[in-house]
Amino acid sequence: LTVAADGANSILRHKLGWDASRRGKRHAMLGHFKGAASEWVEVHLQDQQEIYITPLPGGERLVAALADAPSIPARFGEPLGPLRGAAPLTVRAKQRFAPGCVLLGDAAGNCDPITGGGISQALLSAELLVQHIDDLEAFDRAREAMLANYRRLTAGVLALANHPALLRPALSILAHTPSLFSRLLGVAGGTA
Repeated sequence: LTVAADGANSILRHKLGWDASRRGKRHAMLGHFKGAASEWVEVHLQDQQEIYITPLPGGERLVAALADAPSIPARFGEPLGPLRGAAPLTVRAKQRFAPGCVLLGDAAGNCDPITGGGISQALLSAELLVQHIDDLEAFDRAREAMLANYRRLTAGVLALANHPALLRPALSILAHTPSLFSRLLGVAGGTA
């Protein structure tokens, strides 16, 4: 069995002719910048754009912007190298398996990375593949069922990002219902 787990821009998916038209308008740009960041990962939601700032060793920070029209504001300082981009963020495959070959992880299609669960979902899919190694159709059905809540969560978070007026009430609900917040984190992390 050949397993193609070569990412959203899968070369094998492309060579097999399994690429589907890409959906979505969201793009991402990221880069390393000089200057110390806080010790925490910062998430900023503004103008239908998310900006993530992650501290790195050596007084650097990783800045990623996800939006319909991506940009990284100059206030983040001097980039330490070229900025990198990805577009669009959502990828689909016309076909995900055939006898002797299966696409896994982002190669099989992916959701917008706003919830940060892509690697968890890929690892869980690999575990499912081992359980269904002799029946790829059963594997694909089980994978789709497993990913359903993750896709719903991603769609919900994107809806909130696109409607900032709903953000404060949603955060208030989560603050008052820690069990719901925990469940949603579990869906994103692949444990629920």
